[in-house]
Amino acid sequence: MNSGVTSTTSSGGAFGTGGLGGAPNDGGLAGAGGVSTLADAGSDAAPYVDPGCPMSGKIEGKRACDAAAQTGCLSNEACVPYVVYGKMCHTEEVGTLCEPAGTGVQGDDCTTSDCAAGYVCVTDGTGFQCASLCDGTAATDECPPGLVCVDLDVDGYFVCG
Repeated sequence: MNSGVTSTTSSGGAFGTGGLGGAPNDGGLAGAGGVSTLADAGSDAAPYVDPGCPMSGKIEGKRACDAAAQTGCLSNEACVPYVVYGKMCHTEEVGTLCEPAGTGVQGDDCTTSDCAAGYVCVTDGTGFQCASLCDGTAATDECPPGLVCVDLDVDGYFVCG
């Protein structure tokens, strides 16, 4: 994944091609680059018009396994929470699925290899890394020193971040 792409023109920015894994039928995460079909955000751009989408919650998708307990998958697989982000007025779909288990642990780059069971690939806006699943309802924090258990986009799941 090339996250160092810089543009010297004002083209509005858009989703790119390529990307990583993801939930069934979502095509994964958008890659770097791409061609925008959006208007330029400069002074000649039309004003933003709210599409009038109603407020809505997340759609409960498939729960194929238990990510917290790492049960419901084959021995060489990891159970991971997923989110399929909605476009325009569509809502997000969240759930869990089984994926091949990798070897990545807390802080490892997950653009080049999969995370181990009990870890999930997350982004903090600067890159993608493996983060340990944790119990956000526990009285004590089981995260490594300097990290805290924070909520994930998938309700009921938390990661060390």
